[in-house]
Amino acid sequence: MGVFLDKPKIEKETSNGEGNDLKFGLSAMQDVITKHEAFKNYDMDKHDDNTIKEVIRKGFLELDTMLRQTPTITNGEESSGTTVSSCLLSPHKMFFANCGDSRSLIVRKGTVAFSTRDHKPHLDDEKTRIEAAGGSVIMMRVNGSLAVSRALGDFEYKDNAQMDAIEQLVSPEPEVTAVERNAEEDEFLVVACDGIWDEMTNEDLCAFVSSRLRITHDLEKICNEVIDTCLHKGSRDNMSIIIVTFPAAPKVSQEAVDAEADLDKRLKKRIDDLMDQEKITSINEILEVLSSFDGLPPGGGVHSKRNFIWDYMVEKKPALAEQSEEESTNSYPSALPLDIISQRYQRFAAATMGAGAAAAGATTTGGAASGGAVAGAGGLSNGSLEASTPAQSEKSE
Repeated sequence: MGVFLDKPKIEKETSNGEGNDLKFGLSAMQDVITKHEAFKNYDMDKHDDNTIKEVIRKGFLELDTMLRQTPTITNGEESSGTTVSSCLLSPHKMFFANCGDSRSLIVRKGTVAFSTRDHKPHLDDEKTRIEAAGGSVIMMRVNGSLAVSRALGDFEYKDNAQMDAIEQLVSPEPEVTAVERNAEEDEFLVVACDGIWDEMTNEDLCAFVSSRLRITHDLEKICNEVIDTCLHKGSRDNMSIIIVTFPAAPKVSQEAVDAEADLDKRLKKRIDDLMDQEKITSINEILEVLSSFDGLPPGGGVHSKRNFIWDYMVEKKPALAEQSEEESTNSYPSALPLDIISQRYQRFAAATMGAGAAAAGATTTGGAASGGAVAGAGGLSNGSLEASTPAQSEKSE
């Protein structure tokens, strides 16, 4: 069903920006960020909802066609694919487009108001299409191999010449949903690939990001904290996340800042007890003891404080930096398989860039439309903030 990474790739690529009353931050680990553009203006009021939704849908299909024509695909060097999740913001609407099991959501008044649907082979409508195309769903995978039922690329699952592109075993067609914006209640939106959602539910991420926004304005830092938390929880898939905040987002609160400082102080005292009295120097053991500690960040738990805990352990006992380096690295649980094509994913992304299809192989960010806009993959030439988070589709050999 896949392979494991012996050690996680913990280097990150990050960025941030703002414009039109929007702010964004992004971070990617075990993934690629290929492009960043300045905020630009675009008049979305000239187009009705159905037109915009259809342009997005056609953009995904056209991008899939472009990918099929890239040299590494035509010569058989590459056969992998990518999922894509994105959101296009007009002054009055949010257009969510999702293809695969990456996911986007919007948070209003502290709760998840909308979330895109993961495209999994066992879902009734997906299974019906797969079987109509001559395939089967085995162990919740397409033909027992691919873990997603929609993706760009993965052309070995799109070779039925008697069927349209959207009728194939794996479809490149996104689900596009228009959601009304609410200036008084919209707080933030998140676009993230499945390496995040493997370890955090919608509610977990909503609670965690909300709590961090009350402590810092730095969205880039919050994105990094999300990725680190998921890494420490056990994610081995590529991880990218984009957070976009609206004017109604939670504001930094001195009460929350003080509570976090108090938590850090109490954690240090407990670590002192564990290391000095009980002689525990294993990060895994200390994390287990502290897992029910009072006041841990909601949605993140002890794993969101793991870096802080380890740094303090090394501060107390510098020798840990060397003698426990291997344990520290390997303390991330390896419960999740990373599929076999992950090692080829970087080359796939680089190859697709040459055909103008970089958005399918990597996280991209761009500018904001008039009134604020966030867009994803799909070939839209509107100059809006592209906030798509592609992730390679999962396949076993």
